[in-house]
Amino acid sequence: MKRKDITNVSLLSALTIGISAMIALSSPITAYANESEGDSDSSGSSSSESSSSESSSSSSSSSSSSSSGSTSSAQSAADSAKSSVSGSSSSSDFGSSSGSSESGSSSGSSESGGGESGGESTGSESSGETSSENAGGSSEDAKPASESAEAAADAIISGNDGDGIEAADPDDSESASAKEAIGDLVQAAKDIVSDSETPSGEKKESALTDYKKASEKISDAKQSLVEAEAENKKADESYSKMTEEAKEMADGAKAIKQAAGQNAQEVESASQKAAFLVESIQSAGSSREAEQAYQDLEQLVKETKEDLELRKTLYDKLVKEYEAALKNLETAQSALEEAEESFKEKTNSASVSAKAAQAEVDEAEEKVEKLANALETVTDQLADEGAANTLSDKMKADNADDAWRNSWNDQNTDMYTQFRSTMWSVIENYYLPKVLGINVVAGSFEFDHVKGADTQEYNYSWVTYKYIDENGDVQDGKKYFNYDSLTRLSSYTDPVTGEATKTGNLNTAKLNFKKGQDGIVVFEKSELEILANQKVLDYYYGGNPDKAKKDGDRSKKYLDGDFDVFSYEDANGDVQLVIRAELEKTADGEDNETTFNGFKLTRIVQNQGSLLHDATSALIVASDKNIVKYTSQKTDVFTKIIQKGIEDGRFTQETIDALVERSLGLNAFVTDHASGDDTAKLITKYAQYKDAVDKAEAAAENAHDQVEKLNEAIDEVVDKSKLSRQSMKATEALGIKDIATYLGLEVSDAEKAELNDLTVGGLIAKLNSLKAEAEKTADEANTKLDALQKQFDDAKSDLADALERFANNESSGSSGRRSGSATNVTTDANAGGLDGGAAGDLTGGAEGADANAAGAAFDGNAGGAAVNEADGAQGDVTIINDQLSAQAASFDDGMNPVQLEKTAPEGDERTYTIGDVDSATAATFDGGLADETIPEAKNFWWMLVVALFGAAGEKMRRAHYAKKKKK
Repeated sequence: MKRKDITNVSLLSALTIGISAMIALSSPITAYANESEGDSDSSGSSSSESSSSESSSSSSSSSSSSSSGSTSSAQSAADSAKSSVSGSSSSSDFGSSSGSSESGSSSGSSESGGGESGGESTGSESSGETSSENAGGSSEDAKPASESAEAAADAIISGNDGDGIEAADPDDSESASAKEAIGDLVQAAKDIVSDSETPSGEKKESALTDYKKASEKISDAKQSLVEAEAENKKADESYSKMTEEAKEMADGAKAIKQAAGQNAQEVESASQKAAFLVESIQSAGSSREAEQAYQDLEQLVKETKEDLELRKTLYDKLVKEYEAALKNLETAQSALEEAEESFKEKTNSASVSAKAAQAEVDEAEEKVEKLANALETVTDQLADEGAANTLSDKMKADNADDAWRNSWNDQNTDMYTQFRSTMWSVIENYYLPKVLGINVVAGSFEFDHVKGADTQEYNYSWVTYKYIDENGDVQDGKKYFNYDSLTRLSSYTDPVTGEATKTGNLNTAKLNFKKGQDGIVVFEKSELEILANQKVLDYYYGGNPDKAKKDGDRSKKYLDGDFDVFSYEDANGDVQLVIRAELEKTADGEDNETTFNGFKLTRIVQNQGSLLHDATSALIVASDKNIVKYTSQKTDVFTKIIQKGIEDGRFTQETIDALVERSLGLNAFVTDHASGDDTAKLITKYAQYKDAVDKAEAAAENAHDQVEKLNEAIDEVVDKSKLSRQSMKATEALGIKDIATYLGLEVSDAEKAELNDLTVGGLIAKLNSLKAEAEKTADEANTKLDALQKQFDDAKSDLADALERFANNESSGSSGRRSGSATNVTTDANAGGLDGGAAGDLTGGAEGADANAAGAAFDGNAGGAAVNEADGAQGDVTIINDQLSAQAASFDDGMNPVQLEKTAPEGDERTYTIGDVDSATAATFDGGLADETIPEAKNFWWMLVVALFGAAGEKMRRAHYAKKKKK
């Protein structure tokens, strides 16, 4: 491309942009967008956005990979669940799910797989380990729930000859309660292995059937998960494609906006320059000036139209690529929506199957638990029989009214030893397991008797034992007990106030004990009572019980209250004890029994649980007749202890009723469970089933847990599927932090936040609106271009008027022209700057200069321009035009600034650098002539001089017009 007589240098810059745009046509949109950012943003945002573009791709890839294999954990959980239920978890057991091996394996190794290796083999192995641990045995002992349940049921129904285990039989025991319990056990075992019908004809499925159906449901769930993963992969691919196209659209929208904006700027600039040139025609000082201005206007319009044509080609290509990206994105969105919907359907199907499997496993577990409970009932019954048989030996008598008399009627044994023996037997076989409900371990009891400081009230027996807590763990237990005669009427401590009565003597309490006793009262003692006894021993006897026995004043000390012990809670919440002798005295000399060092005191009453005090833990060991007699009929015990206690508020009727109920319960327990059979042998036989039943119960629990984990894993997948990739933020899809910055939009913080909250769908709407705005801007540019063309068309009339005016003036001799020698000024790309002498050389006025000489010659190939300037001495200025050879390849974004070189007439060459021509020219058209109004003539030459020479040119122009005014 070649241009002639270009005097408007700023057009050169516009042309350069157009050529650069042509080059960009062969590059992708993103490349153009990044290049544009670099050109338009000097703050460095170009590089950040460029890196943002790169991170967008990696972010999209990362998002895709993080989503892949989203069902791998659930698939592994399905393997574990099936293994725990039926023992088979190989891929072939899942039918067509074997095809998921590749998917499951690869996805399992991804981040979301939750481990270094995934796939079904991992799930099977982990399942086996879990099953083993939960079963409480070695891996060899660990069996699936179905096998463990079947083994336990078979042992009970058919026995096991190899292990010497006999089948359960209700006729093993003569006890009605034991017979019933064994019958229930056998039926529970049958419910494990055999389907049956209820009396109403309803089918009753066995535990094995439940497990089989659960296994099938788990297989269905696994298959659905495999299919869901395939849909997930499709969704990932569609999402990846969607993010790519969204990026293309964003870059395209940005590029379209920039291109439209540049078009508008170009036309706006050309319009301003055209207005200036039209005015120059109208106010020209000569016909030559008018013609030159008209030629410049013609050149301006022509090149602007060509420039916009180039830009339009780029703009149309950008729009075409944007619309292609939009179409691809809509296709990807549609595919994503379809895959997401299918993914949800498959995961929901898996969830339904898994929950159905859970219901089946729970049904089976209930049957196994019923078997375990039935066996526990049998063993409890047999244990009760053993306990009842032991107690029966104690309570044997000629008739029921003489029950328990045999326990303390042995003439050859110490009476008190007989009482303690009976008490211990009742505590072990009835009170702890039946009254207190402690799950005691048979054979773990140890007893001993301790004589207290007074050998009466402070006496106690301790018992240690092992028991199984609510968590199934074996714990150590210890309790304290004492006993009284059923007919004992008084205590040396007031039952209401707790104070010592100081009446009678210690031996009085023993008068009611006799070998033909009607009964004894057994009760618990608190640990505080035991500590109080130790406090007395420590304070008076150095902790030595033998020394206490030898104390002849022991009875007096007791009756005087010297053995009274009090408790209080200190500032740390710890219980402390103080004996009476340590108390402070009141003003009248009495002991202060209310406080100690500011802490409230409480008297510790010995045998607090006895019938003589609150009876909360009392148990009457006597015949039914005597229990009723002494608690409700006219006897000293009833009138002086029971009835009086209710009247003075020491008892409530409910307390006495509970006492009677548990006391009668002891006798009923012995009567109902005592058997003449060899109970010990039966206990051993039925204990043999326990190991198999325990394993079945553990395996059932493990199966429940594994299927529950499967449900949790699937629920997690379902929840993730609700967080659809369609609703992901546009910032995440594009891999950027701020949309406004990326698109080059100037918005408020609130609008910026709103943009960053957009989904990809919302982003599309925003991009379409930006495109619409760009199209509007482009249309406005075309409208202004039409107006520019009209300006040019109208300028013909202005030129004709000017030429006619000058023709009249010239014919009347009103115009004159001066000529003079010209000094050549050429550009030198290496010139350093404008020499100070240039101003003086060029200050000589250019009065009467020929406007037609105004022009500059630019040779694109030479990289410079030549200007003929009139000799300063004569003040004449002539512009010599030259040819401009401007090839498209000669113009690029890095075009060197135009520089001028002046050669003196004497041949002494000096060089001057004038700066960026385009910027200077633009400044001129924008009113860069300081505060002075351009004279009417507005000689285009002077505008060019000012543009080229800056301040020096302005100085010359002012001097010229100043000189002209003086004339």
